Amino acid sequence: METIVCKFGGTSTADGGAAKRVMQIAEANAARRYIVVSAPGKRFAGDIKITDLLYSAAAAAKARRAKEYRKIYAKVRGRFLEIARDTGADERFLSDLKAEIEETEEKIYLGASEAFAASRGEVLAAKIFSRLIGAPYIGAEELISFSEDGTLDKTTFDKVQARLSGVGRAVIPGFYGRGADGKIHTFPRGGGDITGAVIARGVRADLYENWTDVSGVYAGDPKKNRGAAALPFLTYREFAALQGASVLHEKAAAVAGEAGIPIRILNTFRPEDQGTTIAFAPAKT
Repeated sequence: METIVCKFGGTSTADGGAAKRVMQIAEANAARRYIVVSAPGKRFAGDIKITDLLYSAAAAAKARRAKEYRKIYAKVRGRFLEIARDTGADERFLSDLKAEIEETEEKIYLGASEAFAASRGEVLAAKIFSRLIGAPYIGAEELISFSEDGTLDKTTFDKVQARLSGVGRAVIPGFYGRGADGKIHTFPRGGGDITGAVIARGVRADLYENWTDVSGVYAGDPKKNRGAAALPFLTYREFAALQGASVLHEKAAAVAGEAGIPIRILNTFRPEDQGTTIAFAPAKT
């Protein structure tokens, strides 16, 4: 059976409506076995991403600005509870989620690292999606390891394969893993894409789908040129020359490319669109 790893970005997890689209996409193809999610992003212009709220909360906690910290974290709590309610979570799940949110709030205020704080956006999102999709949650700290210099530990791929072997489906939080010191360590911003590529390489996936809010890679800016069309195909080299084209972290393309795993950039809000495939060469017809 074909194995597809899907990564959904922040716009795809931003609210209950978007989350339901993710569920529909995951259910539309049984080969979509491993779902990697980002923390909720912006819902509208002027909105604040959950990750940015968590970084701000961590800074306020470090400075012991308790009132500011509680105010910021209340926004985090409200967003996650709203998404859970809007996706049909029952009272038991909501109670457990609220307890975890409150426990996390105290850990951050009492001195948990900035990386720990930032990573909780993905963790809480993945637990909501685990319930919604009906697939087990597996924390990224079980799968992804960083070396002492902060780079990805190459043993990670074997660890992913061993942990996910025999696991039919799973929901995995993006963006972070465990450092050589045993503590939480994060990828650079946008690093959820890298998580997806690492998982794809570890399970030897046939395809890595990266779901975002545009229908692929464009030669020009589609926001400025409404007639612009997504490019149907790019080689890894061509994609690298575009420096990620703002739709996929370039390190994610490098990780997948080294293993020869094709990548497809797709639009969560227009799943019927063809998207852009990134690979060594176009598939033969």
